[in-house]
Amino acid sequence: MLKRMQGQRRGCRRGVATAELAILMPLICFLFVIALDFGRIFFYSVTITNCARNGALIGSIDQKHAKSSNWSNVQQAALLDAGSLSPALAISNVVVTNDSDTSPTWVQVTVTYQFQTVVNYSIPALFNVPASLTMTRTVQMAVPPDLPLFN
Repeated sequence: MLKRMQGQRRGCRRGVATAELAILMPLICFLFVIALDFGRIFFYSVTITNCARNGALIGSIDQKHAKSSNWSNVQQAALLDAGSLSPALAISNVVVTNDSDTSPTWVQVTVTYQFQTVVNYSIPALFNVPASLTMTRTVQMAVPPDLPLFN
């Protein structure tokens, strides 16, 4: 008699566990997708920062690289690290500027990227998260003078 009652209780517990799982599973999946998008945002942010840094580094090598005639090389250097981005980063998303084209003292590279989330999180009653974010990273580096000053 005692064994029969324990078997019935075990069956009830399984049903309760199944019902709890059914209630919590959508929340767990939603939190997983949010964590996935947060990780993607962080990865893309680091990649875009590296792209801007690489472009500014090439542009700040010397006076020749910092001039506007060589900005296509700086843009190409900035795009080298962006191979893992999807959709790909275009050359039009990389903007190079300097303070003077005759003898620049700094070069600045700005990379802009439109990030798309996996899911549109717009729930008007609770919160409204945009489905796309514009990421912009700017790096400015000094350009050394052409000739060292010796006396």
